[in-house]
Amino acid sequence: MPPTQKTAPSPFGMLLIHREDIDLTKKLTVTLYGNDQGANNVLDAVAKAAEIHPDVNIVRIPGLNVGIPDGMREHLHTSSAAVFGISTGMPEAQLAAEALEKNPGLSGNIFFTEDFPSSSGIHDPLLRRIGRHARLCSIMNVPDDAAERVFYKSVHTVGWPDHWLPAMENIRTGAALRRSGSFMKRQRGSFVEQHVTADDAVVYVSGFRDPESETAALKQLLAIKEIDGRPLLVHFRPHPGERNHPDLQRAIRERDALLDGQWEIASAEIVDSGAFADMRLIGAADVTIAHPGATSTFLAAATRVKMICPLDLITARQRLESSYDYALTERNVRTIDRLSDLRTTIAGLLPNDSPEATALRKKQEKNAIRFDATRPPSYGKNVMEVMREFIT
Repeated sequence: MPPTQKTAPSPFGMLLIHREDIDLTKKLTVTLYGNDQGANNVLDAVAKAAEIHPDVNIVRIPGLNVGIPDGMREHLHTSSAAVFGISTGMPEAQLAAEALEKNPGLSGNIFFTEDFPSSSGIHDPLLRRIGRHARLCSIMNVPDDAAERVFYKSVHTVGWPDHWLPAMENIRTGAALRRSGSFMKRQRGSFVEQHVTADDAVVYVSGFRDPESETAALKQLLAIKEIDGRPLLVHFRPHPGERNHPDLQRAIRERDALLDGQWEIASAEIVDSGAFADMRLIGAADVTIAHPGATSTFLAAATRVKMICPLDLITARQRLESSYDYALTERNVRTIDRLSDLRTTIAGLLPNDSPEATALRKKQEKNAIRFDATRPPSYGKNVMEVMREFIT
């Protein structure tokens, strides 16, 4: 048996670049690629599930706007199958079209995986053209008359992503840390910490990869010094998807300058918890501000946290390119038409027994997705099983 060469672990799982990295004794090579963070989250589950398939090599192309090396493209073109995420702008569709041109034999062995319910990518013109060569792995059941069944070769339900359950657990961890009495704050740029008091109203802004809109939201919030006698503490965390975007750097600097000297959460168990930080901040905050297309809108309902989604954060491009019906966001969180409505909406939600908070809680109880902790999601396993139906 010829020796294999191991590579160092990457943040995206198994990253193979050189032909000598491929175990030639294995029969199948499957290439994974997703650009956005959400796409990479579900592909992590697929890569993990592939580990129990001894005849499968996984080639992982890095995302988050990192350029694709030529060697990785060559691996894709000669793969037995390819599994793609679904990201903003659909760079995955461009890569899939290129792969089909180089290797028509990939037709039927290309799989697109949702990381958000109904985010199937079918609004992308290129994906609509190549969809007959690809299969969709959908989070939820797709109706028989849905457009996805027209444009894709086939559609397969694979259930909730594996990482959603630990994400909800981290929301609850954040809430517990808030109640622990050791919840700390500091002014940005300072190392002096103070306890967050019961009077502090903590509003967390979960970044949405649009620094200009984030700046607009932060200006609205930072102008609110207090609500009903409670000082407002506004904490912001950027979206990881803004990395490697040179065109955003100026807007990012302007946004960050706005936060200099402002109060922020300092508890290391939350802000230094890596990939868990966003969920822990959602749990720790009194109210979270998020984009209407964020996955956390579903998790907020399941964990009964207060979340506000301003609809004017949705860009024209997002409305054009996304297959998600943003009107559905209202089922899980409190939506508002304009950022200028933030003050009155936060004031209405802060008291737990207010009519606004009660109405949100009842709506979430009715519409939240149901999770059984004894039967965790098996998204990655299900995607692999779908793929194995068509490749041997």
